[in-house]
Amino acid sequence: MLLYNIESIAKKLQIEYVDVTKHIEHKGVMGNSRENVLQKYLGQLLPHKFTVGNGIIMISNKGGI
Repeated sequence: MLLYNIESIAKKLQIEYVDVTKHIEHKGVMGNSRENVLQKYLGQLLPHKFTVGNGIIMISNKGGI
């Protein structure tokens, strides 16, 4: 049952990705739009005690985060 739900969500996510980005040419704006879609879906899946945000993970030249 869980696998079916994940497959269903993945199909819906792919459709929404295409719909949201079909008129966007700039790669950064396209990525941001897709990130927003993914945030929405993850927010619906996760328990309410968790939130979904955005940001950048940077790795130092020494390999640390």
